[in-house]
Amino acid sequence: MAELVRVIYRDEGCATAVYRNVMIAYFRGPANLTRMRGFRATQRELAKHADPVGCVIVSDLHETAKMDLDEETRREIQHAMTAYNDRDLAVAVAVEVQGFIGTAVRALVSGLMLLARPKYPMKILGNRHEAARWLLEKIRGGQPAFTPDELGDAIAATRDAITPP
Repeated sequence: MAELVRVIYRDEGCATAVYRNVMIAYFRGPANLTRMRGFRATQRELAKHADPVGCVIVSDLHETAKMDLDEETRREIQHAMTAYNDRDLAVAVAVEVQGFIGTAVRALVSGLMLLARPKYPMKILGNRHEAARWLLEKIRGGQPAFTPDELGDAIAATRDAITPP
Protein backbone atom coordinates (compact mmCIF):
# COMPACT_ATOMS: atom_id res chain seq x y z
CA MET A 1 0.00 0.00 0.00
CA ALA A 2 2.57 2.58 1.09
CA GLU A 3 4.48 2.15 -2.18
CA LEU A 4 1.34 3.17 -4.11
CA VAL A 5 0.94 6.45 -2.22
CA ARG A 6 3.18 9.08 -3.81
CA VAL A 7 3.59 12.05 -1.49
CA ILE A 8 4.04 15.21 -3.54
CA TYR A 9 4.00 17.86 -0.80
CA ARG A 10 4.36 17.81 2.97
CA ASP A 11 5.02 20.15 5.84
CA GLU A 12 4.14 20.22 9.54
CA GLY A 13 0.42 20.81 8.90
CA CYS A 14 -0.40 19.28 5.53
CA ALA A 15 0.47 16.48 3.13
CA THR A 16 -0.76 15.84 -0.39
CA ALA A 17 -0.36 12.65 -2.36
CA VAL A 18 -1.57 10.66 -5.33
CA TYR A 19 -2.92 7.14 -4.86
CA ARG A 20 -3.77 5.45 -8.16
CA ASN A 21 -6.28 7.86 -9.77
CA VAL A 22 -7.11 9.76 -6.56
CA MET A 23 -5.47 12.83 -5.09
CA ILE A 24 -5.40 13.02 -1.31
CA ALA A 25 -4.92 16.22 0.68
CA TYR A 26 -4.73 15.94 4.47
CA PHE A 27 -4.82 19.18 6.47
CA ARG A 28 -3.92 19.30 10.16
CA GLY A 29 -3.20 22.99 9.82
CA PRO A 30 -5.15 25.64 7.94
CA ALA A 31 -4.64 26.26 4.24
CA ASN A 32 -2.09 28.90 3.36
CA LEU A 33 -0.47 29.97 0.10
CA THR A 34 2.47 27.56 0.40
CA ARG A 35 0.19 24.60 1.15
CA MET A 36 -2.13 25.50 -1.70
CA ARG A 37 0.82 25.65 -4.08
CA GLY A 38 1.72 22.14 -2.89
CA PHE A 39 -1.91 21.15 -3.48
CA ARG A 40 -1.73 22.55 -7.03
CA ALA A 41 1.53 20.65 -7.70
CA THR A 42 -0.29 17.48 -6.65
CA GLN A 43 -3.15 18.33 -8.99
CA ARG A 44 -0.64 18.51 -11.84
CA GLU A 45 0.56 14.99 -10.96
CA LEU A 46 -3.03 13.73 -10.86
CA ALA A 47 -3.63 15.31 -14.29
CA LYS A 48 -1.30 12.67 -15.77
CA HIS A 49 -3.95 10.00 -15.00
CA ALA A 50 -6.79 9.14 -17.36
CA ASP A 51 -10.35 9.94 -16.35
CA PRO A 52 -12.12 9.36 -14.12
CA VAL A 53 -10.10 10.87 -11.30
CA GLY A 54 -11.01 11.77 -7.76
CA CYS A 55 -9.86 13.92 -4.90
CA VAL A 56 -10.41 13.49 -1.19
CA ILE A 57 -9.58 16.36 1.14
CA VAL A 58 -9.49 15.75 4.88
CA SER A 59 -9.68 18.65 7.31
CA ASP A 60 -8.47 17.45 10.70
CA LEU A 61 -7.59 20.84 12.16
CA HIS A 62 -6.83 21.41 15.81
CA GLU A 63 -9.68 23.25 17.51
CA THR A 64 -7.39 26.25 18.13
CA ALA A 65 -6.54 26.66 14.43
CA LYS A 66 -7.14 30.08 12.93
CA MET A 67 -9.26 30.17 9.78
CA ASP A 68 -7.93 33.47 8.48
CA LEU A 69 -7.26 33.04 4.76
CA ASP A 70 -5.68 35.92 2.90
CA GLU A 71 -6.99 36.95 -0.50
CA GLU A 72 -4.13 35.29 -2.42
CA THR A 73 -4.78 31.96 -0.68
CA ARG A 74 -8.52 32.20 -1.39
CA ARG A 75 -7.76 32.85 -5.06
CA GLU A 76 -5.42 29.85 -5.18
CA ILE A 77 -8.17 27.67 -3.64
CA GLN A 78 -10.67 28.90 -6.24
CA HIS A 79 -8.19 28.16 -9.05
CA ALA A 80 -7.69 24.67 -7.61
CA MET A 81 -11.46 24.13 -7.59
CA THR A 82 -11.89 25.10 -11.23
CA ALA A 83 -8.70 23.50 -12.63
CA TYR A 84 -10.50 20.24 -13.38
CA ASN A 85 -13.78 21.54 -14.77
CA ASP A 86 -13.02 19.79 -18.06
CA ARG A 87 -12.28 16.42 -16.42
CA ASP A 88 -14.37 13.51 -15.16
CA LEU A 89 -13.75 14.29 -11.51
CA ALA A 90 -15.44 14.01 -8.13
CA VAL A 91 -14.24 15.64 -4.91
CA ALA A 92 -15.07 14.57 -1.36
CA VAL A 93 -14.24 16.88 1.54
CA ALA A 94 -14.14 15.22 4.96
CA VAL A 95 -14.41 17.70 7.82
CA GLU A 96 -13.42 15.69 10.87
CA VAL A 97 -12.99 18.54 13.29
CA GLN A 98 -15.93 19.34 15.55
CA GLY A 99 -17.20 22.53 17.16
CA PHE A 100 -16.63 26.05 15.95
CA ILE A 101 -13.66 25.19 13.73
CA GLY A 102 -15.62 22.40 12.03
CA THR A 103 -18.50 24.79 11.39
CA ALA A 104 -16.07 27.41 10.07
CA VAL A 105 -14.41 24.92 7.70
CA ARG A 106 -17.77 23.71 6.37
CA ALA A 107 -18.92 27.30 5.84
CA LEU A 108 -15.65 28.25 4.13
CA VAL A 109 -15.71 25.24 1.77
CA SER A 110 -19.41 25.80 1.00
CA GLY A 111 -18.78 29.47 0.24
CA LEU A 112 -15.83 28.68 -2.00
CA MET A 113 -17.93 26.06 -3.82
CA LEU A 114 -20.58 28.71 -4.48
CA LEU A 115 -18.00 31.16 -5.80
CA ALA A 116 -16.04 28.67 -7.93
CA ARG A 117 -19.10 26.75 -9.16
CA PRO A 118 -17.17 23.57 -10.03
CA LYS A 119 -18.69 21.52 -12.85
CA TYR A 120 -18.06 18.20 -11.11
CA PRO A 121 -19.72 16.59 -8.08
CA MET A 122 -18.30 17.85 -4.80
CA LYS A 123 -19.61 16.95 -1.37
CA ILE A 124 -18.76 17.77 2.25
CA LEU A 125 -18.91 14.73 4.55
CA GLY A 126 -18.32 14.09 8.24
CA ASN A 127 -15.34 11.76 8.09
CA ARG A 128 -12.79 10.16 5.76
CA HIS A 129 -14.61 6.80 5.66
CA GLU A 130 -17.81 8.38 4.35
CA ALA A 131 -15.73 10.46 1.94
CA ALA A 132 -13.89 7.39 0.57
CA ARG A 133 -17.15 5.48 0.09
CA TRP A 134 -18.91 8.42 -1.61
CA LEU A 135 -15.92 9.22 -3.83
CA LEU A 136 -15.52 5.66 -5.10
CA GLU A 137 -19.23 5.49 -5.90
CA LYS A 138 -18.88 8.68 -7.96
CA ILE A 139 -15.81 7.54 -9.91
CA ARG A 140 -16.91 3.91 -10.26
CA GLY A 141 -17.38 4.45 -14.00
CA GLY A 142 -13.64 3.90 -14.25
CA GLN A 143 -14.01 0.90 -11.96
CA PRO A 144 -11.07 1.61 -9.67
CA ALA A 145 -9.48 -1.62 -8.59
CA PHE A 146 -9.53 -0.70 -4.93
CA THR A 147 -11.98 -0.49 -2.05
CA PRO A 148 -13.00 2.31 0.31
CA ASP A 149 -10.88 0.60 3.00
CA GLU A 150 -7.84 0.66 0.73
CA LEU A 151 -8.46 4.34 -0.01
CA GLY A 152 -8.80 4.85 3.76
CA ASP A 153 -5.37 3.26 4.21
CA ALA A 154 -3.96 5.61 1.57
CA ILE A 155 -5.50 8.57 3.41
CA ALA A 156 -3.85 7.34 6.64
CA ALA A 157 -0.50 7.02 4.84
CA THR A 158 -0.86 10.60 3.61
CA ARG A 159 -1.68 11.76 7.15
CA ASP A 160 1.39 9.95 8.43
CA ALA A 161 3.55 11.79 5.89
CA ILE A 162 2.91 15.12 7.62
CA THR A 163 6.25 16.35 8.94
CA PRO A 164 6.32 16.29 12.76
CA PRO A 165 6.60 19.79 14.25
